[in-house]
Amino acid sequence: MALSRNFGGTDQMDDLCQRYFNEVINAFYGHPINKPIKYSVENLIKANLEDKNAHHLITMDKELTDTDSKFDMDMDLEPVVIYGSQFPNDLMAIINIMCVEAGRLLILIDLDTIYESNYITVGKEGNQTYYTRVMLGAYSNPMVYVHKNFQCILVLDEKDVDISDPPLINRFEKQKLSINDIMDDNMKRLVEELEKWSNQIGVITESEFNEKDIFVGIRSLQYEIEFL
Repeated sequence: MALSRNFGGTDQMDDLCQRYFNEVINAFYGHPINKPIKYSVENLIKANLEDKNAHHLITMDKELTDTDSKFDMDMDLEPVVIYGSQFPNDLMAIINIMCVEAGRLLILIDLDTIYESNYITVGKEGNQTYYTRVMLGAYSNPMVYVHKNFQCILVLDEKDVDISDPPLINRFEKQKLSINDIMDDNMKRLVEELEKWSNQIGVITESEFNEKDIFVGIRSLQYEIEFL
């Protein structure tokens, strides 16, 4: 699991682990990596959030939607979610008081100004006590205490990861996360039934009219359906 957590977020996970870690694994356990490493994204994220000494987390998604529900993993987290459209002064108060000092889980979505300037806060190493200055563009604050339970998740659009700042990206555990990753079998069956139902009531034979003309914002990608 340690390899999956620290070197996740890529489709080439198994190839990279076999290439770079086979010798080490063989030395420690007496056998090489001989089968794919399989951990669910949900379990990897839970392990990160339960580990108080872990690095903070980046999740990569093709759609920056339904973020609250994607982190509803029966962990009683009550995260503070901040979107890029909020104002700097409001962000400073939320980050300082509600999250960093109080030890709340902070989820930042589409917030490039914080991604680029907030290096010290997201640098987390071991059990040491930290104080930090949170910066947001030209805004900054006095030094604040970083609570031991404070955790931060950056939510990035998957297509923007390659153009993001490498020094920042390298400070995080990384995982790809979509709504499909946290759906159980019952949820998937329900979505399939909804797809069939919407197709039955929305598709007219020999016509271009379909369910997208009935439900504004409907999107179907494998198991995903979203009604806006």
